[in-house]
Amino acid sequence: MAYGLDTVAHRILRVPYFLFVRHKRIKLGVKKTYVFIHGLGDTSDQWASLVKKLPPDVNYIAMDLVGFGKSPKPAWAQYNAKMQARSVLRTCIAMGILGPVTVIGHSMGSLVAVEFAKRYRLSVRELVLCSPPIYDTAHGRRIKALQQNVLHKIYAESAKNPTFLLNAYAFGKKIHAVNQSLEVTSETLPAFLASLKASIMNQDTMRLIEKIKVPITIIDGQFDVLTINKVLQDITSRHANMTLITIPTMHVINWVYEKKILEVLTKKAHKKEKHLQRGPKVFARGRGM
Repeated sequence: MAYGLDTVAHRILRVPYFLFVRHKRIKLGVKKTYVFIHGLGDTSDQWASLVKKLPPDVNYIAMDLVGFGKSPKPAWAQYNAKMQARSVLRTCIAMGILGPVTVIGHSMGSLVAVEFAKRYRLSVRELVLCSPPIYDTAHGRRIKALQQNVLHKIYAESAKNPTFLLNAYAFGKKIHAVNQSLEVTSETLPAFLASLKASIMNQDTMRLIEKIKVPITIIDGQFDVLTINKVLQDITSRHANMTLITIPTMHVINWVYEKKILEVLTKKAHKKEKHLQRGPKVFARGRGM
């Protein structure tokens, strides 16, 4: 069987993809660097408004994940969180961004952020997880188990009806129920469905997040139907390095969400100071790319 260069490099040799970077500020002499990871079916334009409000003395980078926006869309890929995290690391290194960094993820992007922090421990200063869809845990069976089962059934049925998905997201954009940066099209639909299955429905985020020691702030919308707040409460109550903030909004990153993220990044939202250890100015290879 003949393989193209892309398949040989990325599928066989497992070279991570270089992602398309939409927004960045990279300069010397700054104290903090923020890495923004968008959600399922979205693009890094999700963060366009927020990054404009960041203070001038920080660096940031926002990129399109594999399969979305202007990044590569390989047909063979599994689109799991591990693949995405490796590509985020390669892109950061190629752009000259060295750790430790603060990683901000939304929805599926928060699951990628957890994978990134677990694999490259010395690379991460802290995590900010926005509306993380953390399911399939031992605690989830007794906490909002019904809601979790319903979500899985919705996901499974939606995957069987691609036309419905395309129409639903198009309508959602019209009524501003989803991010306006969302791009669920016939071109991105294969990656969307594969990511839904590999990164969300078959995740192991609960196992990974409990092994992470850096400060983790979880922000959840009070009216978010895609997250299970009781599960997030359970996670944060059992770990001193985790904080849960519930805000009066839904899943979409709107002005309410942006305001709270900015507060968290500047530590205004924290009730108590957290002591952050500064790691070396290099990326840790962890278990390797």
